[in-house]
Amino acid sequence: MSVKPEEAQILTRALGVASDVEIDRTTLAVEEGDRIVICSDGLFNELSGVEIESAIAEGGDVAAIVDNLIDRAITHGGRDNVSVVAAEVAA
Repeated sequence: MSVKPEEAQILTRALGVASDVEIDRTTLAVEEGDRIVICSDGLFNELSGVEIESAIAEGGDVAAIVDNLIDRAITHGGRDNVSVVAAEVAA
């Protein structure tokens, strides 16, 4: 299964700025081999969705994907903190 960029969810609320935080939640069907990337605006403000998708599709283990995405964001200017977490769905 491949999630199209328009299906990706974007975190729109900052955590820790108020005592009560409203949480958005969604369920997404995944299959073995799917990769999930969670990142800060330091990544998606520096790279386009196509660039992020390309880096994920290049393969390698999830640690290499994270390193690659962070390196690309910094190379593109790195004007904000770049945080990236990646996971691969296993059976």
